[in-house]
Amino acid sequence: ERFGRGSAIAQPYHHPILPLCDDADRVTEVQWGLAVFERVFERPADGIWLSETAVDLPTLETVASAGISFVILAPHQILSIRDEAGNWTDATEETSANRAFKIALPSGRSVSALVYDGATSRAVAFEGLLDDGGRFAERLMGAADDTGLTVVATDGESYGHHHKFGEMALAYALDRIEASGEARLTNAASWLERNPPTVEARILDPSSWSCSHGVGRWFEDCGCRMDPGNGWHQRWRGPLRAAFETLRDGARAALQPLGEGLFSDPATARDAYGEVIGRKEVFATWYPDHAGVEPDLERAWAWLEVHRHLLAMFTSCAWFFDEVTGIEPIQNIRHAACAAGQLRLLCGVDLTPQLLADLEAIPGNLGVEPLLEAVDTYSVAPEVISERPAFYLPERRAGVLLPVSALGGEGPIGSLDGARDFIDSLARSGMSLWQILPLVPTDDLGSPYSSWSTLSGNPDLVGLAGCDRVGLLAGAAELPHRERVDYALTRDLKRPQVLAAAQALLDRPDHPWAAELARFIERASWATEAATFYALKRAHGGAPWWEWPEALRRFEPDAVEGFLKEHNKDMELWRAALFLFEHQWGAVRRYAMARGVRLVGDMPIYVGRDSVDVWANQGLFELNADGAPLRVAGVPPDAYSETGQLWGNPLFDWEAMARDGYQWWIERVSRTLEHCDALRIDHFIGFARYWAVPAEAEDAREGSWIPGPGRAVFDAISKALGHLPLIAEDLGSVDETTIALRDALGLPGMKVIQFGLDGNPDNPHRADAHTPLSVVYTGTHDGPTARGWWEAQDPGAQEWLNLANDGREAARAMTKIALDSESFWAIVPLQDLLELDDSARMNRPGTMEENWVWRAPVGSLGEDVTGAMRAEVVRSGRSLTAAPS
Repeated sequence: ERFGRGSAIAQPYHHPILPLCDDADRVTEVQWGLAVFERVFERPADGIWLSETAVDLPTLETVASAGISFVILAPHQILSIRDEAGNWTDATEETSANRAFKIALPSGRSVSALVYDGATSRAVAFEGLLDDGGRFAERLMGAADDTGLTVVATDGESYGHHHKFGEMALAYALDRIEASGEARLTNAASWLERNPPTVEARILDPSSWSCSHGVGRWFEDCGCRMDPGNGWHQRWRGPLRAAFETLRDGARAALQPLGEGLFSDPATARDAYGEVIGRKEVFATWYPDHAGVEPDLERAWAWLEVHRHLLAMFTSCAWFFDEVTGIEPIQNIRHAACAAGQLRLLCGVDLTPQLLADLEAIPGNLGVEPLLEAVDTYSVAPEVISERPAFYLPERRAGVLLPVSALGGEGPIGSLDGARDFIDSLARSGMSLWQILPLVPTDDLGSPYSSWSTLSGNPDLVGLAGCDRVGLLAGAAELPHRERVDYALTRDLKRPQVLAAAQALLDRPDHPWAAELARFIERASWATEAATFYALKRAHGGAPWWEWPEALRRFEPDAVEGFLKEHNKDMELWRAALFLFEHQWGAVRRYAMARGVRLVGDMPIYVGRDSVDVWANQGLFELNADGAPLRVAGVPPDAYSETGQLWGNPLFDWEAMARDGYQWWIERVSRTLEHCDALRIDHFIGFARYWAVPAEAEDAREGSWIPGPGRAVFDAISKALGHLPLIAEDLGSVDETTIALRDALGLPGMKVIQFGLDGNPDNPHRADAHTPLSVVYTGTHDGPTARGWWEAQDPGAQEWLNLANDGREAARAMTKIALDSESFWAIVPLQDLLELDDSARMNRPGTMEENWVWRAPVGSLGEDVTGAMRAEVVRSGRSLTAAPS
């Protein structure tokens, strides 16, 4: 009202460089920007600020056709000016600044270009003009002497952020100008309405205000940079843009057929989405006007959200600064990863491997590890389709259950050195899932379900060959091979070599992994805490934490800090060992993704008593003042044990956890999902109800059922992390509350073929009772192998089952039943694929010896096995590729 026209102007929605957009994206960005502007300011926009003032003729055609009357440009962007006689003369900063021109377009349209005062704007931004409000006012009024107009264009953060008290200088200058009566304030739309331009000009096409090479800053190593003295190149700019363009083009091709059914006109619907973007609550009333012959509200929303992420990955800031691993490129890569992840859920097309390959080839100054990590994180659990189950399984897949420790190969334990070969075998067999057991450090008996740190990876699994290849283990002694895992040998001989590699990395600040280690230390506080716990254990002869001196036992900060003053090197060494695992596992995960294999993790519900998790969070567990548990976890008597299972883990204080908003669980789930694409929650029943056993009890029969926290913990996790790819291990003493919780959360449960062969028509594990939202297994790591199960049946039962003539045939039959199941995912323990007897069993609950020691025989996954398996995977419709790659 003050000026007759509004001061605000619109901008392209995602701040892209419009001359580098193709026609479709340029139109959408402008339309979304205008729609949001009108929604916020309740009026149409008169003008638009072009991102970085980047302009070319197609850009001006786009904004003119959208009804925009003016843009703002820098003086050097005016190429030539037409005089009254019709002659064109080259423009200079003096002849173009503080003026408005008419830009005639090939279509016959025109748009006004208001040119700002370059000298004054530079003085504001870079020359300290905001240090003195009075001097600022005089400069503004003096700059108008030639044309009667002064136009200043700067970043808004100049006023107070870049220049302290700059906002005060601006306020003072404006007050002084108005009080002087020598000039008056106006805005662009108002001034242009009163002074429509009549002088015609041509633009420098393409050009921008922040690159002297046109728009090279956003696609090439043109020489424009923030700090010429850092020695960094910008050759990464072109490959980064090319990676995004490849993803965009592939995603569009995959989305188009679906869009033709969802919308009457997919392109029009996309351009109009700005009217409701970010407003899911009104989408349902908007969509009917755009619905096609196959309307689907949720899939239409998801289709448009994929397009939103595809557009967001071209936000200009990603190319503006000097290094590709900065926060700006990472943000764009997050959008690219979300687009790829949502596309996979929506269309079953996975472009993530190509994206990873393209990013890995980028010539960064500091490597590209953070880029790949961003893809790993954001493509795994992107925003999924609202109102669908929290875990949406659109693809029939098959996979193998095998802990990393059981990989075949050299040494006393399976290691990450053998992971790529195993992934290759899965890919050759048509399998696209690898389910692992928890990757955490194990107890002395090898159990990953009794770890001393649930947030850590297990350094015992680090590949020594991988360390040797990068110069961290020169001359390391060869370890003896064991056909079964030898945990004592691993502890006594392998672990010292892992620590030697960690020390070598600490001693070499010039090593290629050193910068990544520094970033790891900065962001992974859990690693420092876990390494401190490990150092404390060593310093106290392996004694449990409740036997340490009182101040340390109570996790008092001053006591811990005092300990580290003397033992910091021990802590740093183990922390570096934790990093080695993270680095190698990250490479394995990316390789798996590139081969089309998804990793399914496993998270125990409970944690070990002698763990950093309990020591550092004693108030979240049922402990007395001395750190002793009041009650412990277990399960009642079942088919595996007549006396039940007394696990001994301290129980959670769920009321204390609720008061903290379940932050401990949020961190744990978030951290575990850094290692995998989907996550099985072991003993899911414990969230519905749990078996609490008095700490002094001799066995689990003295326990009782206690109600669990229910969905509250999952609601907190989902609120913090979004919808999550979780699998509920709903086995054991399952009751209606467990089933109700699983179904309310929309989680897939487990079906086990062995459990469904009892002839009971109400058995939920029967093959004909399986539903798509479930994961089927032939057996579990706690049970016998398929062959072992069959061979344990008496002859009468074998005859009644009519399943096979011998154990090997029974293993094949149960595998076939699993693959033919209605469950979207089918996972088979490797022992069952190899048709092994019960000597290959992984664990016998309730026993202490010879568990967690089985290893895959070297060479067991030859072409005969992978070829036969591929045929079955293809036959059952679970192959994502038609032929081996």
